[in-house]
Amino acid sequence: MATSMSPYDQWLADKLLSLNPEVDTDVFVMYISSMLEEDSPADEKRESILELLAEVLETDRELACDEIMKKYDEINNKHTNKNTESAQKNIADQLSNMLEKQTIEPVKVKDTPTDKAEDRARKEAILAQYSNVSDEEDDDGHSSHTGTKGGGGGAAASGAASGASGDSLLMKNTNAETVGQVEKEKREKAKEESDKKKEKDKQDRAQQKQKGVDRKDAEKKRTQKGERRR
Repeated sequence: MATSMSPYDQWLADKLLSLNPEVDTDVFVMYISSMLEEDSPADEKRESILELLAEVLETDRELACDEIMKKYDEINNKHTNKNTESAQKNIADQLSNMLEKQTIEPVKVKDTPTDKAEDRARKEAILAQYSNVSDEEDDDGHSSHTGTKGGGGGAAASGAASGASGDSLLMKNTNAETVGQVEKEKREKAKEESDKKKEKDKQDRAQQKQKGVDRKDAEKKRTQKGERRR
């Protein structure tokens, strides 16, 4: 047997030899271990191992099979728990070291020309709207001041506010149309590039097909020429 056997394989080899000293442990240990490592149900594993043990054991096959499967679970669960705890500790240590020695920097996303155009359009829309609102506030302040001198001033201020509100609504609609136009141009450009790619692929396929036809024709001509020479 190889010296680099796992703890379970070593136990299994000793167990099989105690049951039948003439058993070929290299073969049987390998087969039984591979069966136990499969994801199949336990009853299927048991049935397969019983069939294998029938080749070397005349009696007590079921007891031996149950012991083999139980020992496999005991050893592998123990090692799995140890490996899991060790892995978790290593991960925690690594994260701790990373936090101590490194500063996590935010990922910078590179803006595309289209993104910049959209951002510029939105900024212009917001600035225009803000400017319009500021004008409205100035008009309201002036109207309230003049309104103290007479009732007619209040009516004028009300009319001016209504007019400013209408202008603000018009500005919002204009800004929305600007942003919509940018989105539309973006979609049209993407469609145009997609159509160009499809056309190029179509041309490439046609060229490849024609090359294949030309190659077959040339081969056919060479064959006919050789036959005429004979």
